[in-house]
Amino acid sequence: MPDPSGYQVEIRPVGARRRHLIVPLAAAIAFVVVAVGASLLTSRPHLTAPTIPDPAAPIAVDCGAMRAYDCSEAVDAARRAIGDVRTGVAIAKAWPTLICGDNFDCPPRLLASSDPVGSVALTLADRTVVWVNVLRVGQPNRLNETRQVVEARVVRWFTATP
Repeated sequence: MPDPSGYQVEIRPVGARRRHLIVPLAAAIAFVVVAVGASLLTSRPHLTAPTIPDPAAPIAVDCGAMRAYDCSEAVDAARRAIGDVRTGVAIAKAWPTLICGDNFDCPPRLLASSDPVGSVALTLADRTVVWVNVLRVGQPNRLNETRQVVEARVVRWFTATP
């Protein structure tokens, strides 16, 4: 049937010729995704978890007047503070008070910005004694909320005399 305006028009479905490109295009996209994913997985450096001392290692733990939970937190924090020492902990004694001989042991700014948990005396297998103060300090998280974390500060480090 001729068009009244003098033009000849052919009626056909739109996009019929492009349909044959869908399969090769999908295969190419899948190949690119797999190649990029594989390269990302193989190019990242291998991350290892930090080593944390075994909390069960002290042979004897004396909590004295400390609550059991605070004592456990204090001893674990003290052990983390000396985590690079090769000698094992033989005895751990904890107190609910800090060891403060001067402003170097207990800086006033640190005391003002924290809550004391107590102190721990660690006696190592080679008769080395380490005095550690343990405090709860506020630390912001990703949401800018302050959470309390337990931190330890080594106060003294000496060899016990027989």
